[in-house]
Amino acid sequence: MSADRNKNKSSLRVALVISTLGPGGAEHVMTRLANHLATRAHHVDLITLDSPDNPPHYALNPAVHLRRLDCISPSLGLAAAICANINRIRILHRTFSRLDPDVVLSFLTATNVLALLAACGTRVPVVVAERASLAGEIPGRIHRTLRRLTYPHARAVVVQTPEEQRILHDMLPKTRADSAVIPNPVARSQRTVSGRGLVFVGRFSQEKRPMDVLEAFALAREHLRGRTLTMVGDGPLRADVQARAQALGLSQHVHFTGVVPDAGEHLAHGDIFVLASAHEGFPNALCEAMAHGLACVASNGPGGCAHIVQHERNGLLVPVKDVRAMADAMIQLAQDESLRTRLGTEAVRVCQTFEEGAVLDQWEELLLHAGGRPCAA
Repeated sequence: MSADRNKNKSSLRVALVISTLGPGGAEHVMTRLANHLATRAHHVDLITLDSPDNPPHYALNPAVHLRRLDCISPSLGLAAAICANINRIRILHRTFSRLDPDVVLSFLTATNVLALLAACGTRVPVVVAERASLAGEIPGRIHRTLRRLTYPHARAVVVQTPEEQRILHDMLPKTRADSAVIPNPVARSQRTVSGRGLVFVGRFSQEKRPMDVLEAFALAREHLRGRTLTMVGDGPLRADVQARAQALGLSQHVHFTGVVPDAGEHLAHGDIFVLASAHEGFPNALCEAMAHGLACVASNGPGGCAHIVQHERNGLLVPVKDVRAMADAMIQLAQDESLRTRLGTEAVRVCQTFEEGAVLDQWEELLLHAGGRPCAA
């Protein structure tokens, strides 16, 4: 977007809401969007529910006003959880009333429900964004019921792929007139990939299925021409995966990094990326690996992987939970340099399809419209 067009836009007061600013994909996109809006001279309040003691994982533009509400704490039992959420709604309501934003944007289902309930009586329009695949069940009947009751009151519901939009419309028909598809932004890598190895980046959680990556590597290792596996991230399953690696005698061949400031440093030292998720919204880690030019293997589960990866054109897709198929794909890429190079070259084109500036402009246009401001022609 040109500088002249930007000058003609009215400035917005935007309140962005997310539970935390940890190392996850949704948090990364929220941070990039906050920074983008701040550079466009919008007033940005970034509201989190967590403690001020938790620093943001990703760097924030100094012009972004970070407001930590410190209202997350463990709840023992259903009654305590209900009381805690009522308190969060009250705190958010007071915050919205004090900040008086033109528009609120919330990420992630539970926080979206809180934001919509908190905005009642304020006349502030709320845009909510689903970041995971709607085909993957969110925990609890209460959450599903509250989503069904609150989402029709959103000014817009944003999902990440056309397939997710179809699922949304089937699930919540009242959102048909007010839904939008905005993918995740993908930035072109400035690094030169020079390594040989397999890389997994993600949370060690059940939906990411990191154990499948390890088991596939164990099956394939003798045919991978000396490649090791680097597993980047943390989560509740990390100890189990590490214990299994030791039991398989792979301690010298699998490296666990924990959470790192920049996963790109590890991607630049690999040539094959592996993702085994049961379902995905729009996997940032996969896109970042493709932007680095790695040849990628991804599971063909519900959500964004199949929207991003075209089998045998810019990556390989394998069935979810099929460890043998994933191992075979690892071997195929490790042994076929021509295929590996071709897929990696094609993978980089993801930066053009989901170019960062264009995607962030889509968000800005949506928020301008929701906030009653003129949009660029």
